[in-house]
Amino acid sequence: MMDTKIDGMPFGELMNQAVKLKTHQAKPDRCKFDKYPKFYQNSMFARDEILAARAMPYTERIAAALEFKREANEFYTQGRLLDASLKYEYALSVFKHLTNNDEGWKKKGILDQDITQHEYTPVNDEEAVAIKDLFVSVYLNIARTYHKQRDTTTAVQACDSALELDSECDKAMFLRAQIRIAPASAGGVEMEMATKDVAAALRVIKSKLSDLDLASNGGDGDGDGGGDGGGSGGDGAVRLELLKRQKEVMRMLKKLRSDKAEQSVKDKEFAGAFHRGELYRPDEEPTKPAGPMVVHGGEGTTGGGGGGGGGGG
Repeated sequence: MMDTKIDGMPFGELMNQAVKLKTHQAKPDRCKFDKYPKFYQNSMFARDEILAARAMPYTERIAAALEFKREANEFYTQGRLLDASLKYEYALSVFKHLTNNDEGWKKKGILDQDITQHEYTPVNDEEAVAIKDLFVSVYLNIARTYHKQRDTTTAVQACDSALELDSECDKAMFLRAQIRIAPASAGGVEMEMATKDVAAALRVIKSKLSDLDLASNGGDGDGDGGGDGGGSGGDGAVRLELLKRQKEVMRMLKKLRSDKAEQSVKDKEFAGAFHRGELYRPDEEPTKPAGPMVVHGGEGTTGGGGGGGGGGG
């Protein structure tokens, strides 16, 4: 087992890194680091090829990041999820990463005071758009990869990161909803959050379709988000993709609402079971009748009749 390698790294070394990440966890001197998503924490463990990419000018740097992403995509399709997640994280860490200023941190552990955050600053809009598109795409793929590894927390954090960069990313909303309701432990809270995400995704998709209508009609579109998928060039392909996503989102929203209604009925039935009899504490007397109580073979007495000695504790 110890000879096994992940992306060329011995499994034992990966385990050692995992142990180091856990060192000092939950202590006050490492609260900040522990709140970072796993895929950001891992950027501190940089291999030589990543360090080299970080030192490159933008053109070579973005090319290196895209190559990491391409390799990750291949691993993902092959089912090599750990390799895929590592390569996706490499792609991110080319532009955004953590470093530790204490050279002996690998033996002493990770402390917040020793950590520095680094992020590449774009010099123009073209670079900014390219980096944003890369990050959103990679965050979504990280979410899918960790989701397949049953790491719901990290998968949701990756969707959150995508939405921080693009608040109109309906793919991130839809994916986050799917991730939240997937675990067997998911309940009403997760279903409610998922419903909100899917409803928001549907609104965004309809808005995007409306914008396409306006653009294709020179500003005179009816904005109903309909259409038969027509259009010229790239707009037609975008419309078809949006219509496909809209169908998937509407199907999931319908199911979520149906499941919620069914759960509501079950909850009412469950709650009703507690109203079929009276419950009282064992150290209290049962409530006495308010009116006269008839005793067969005797006379009517008032409800104030003696109750005898109270039960002992």
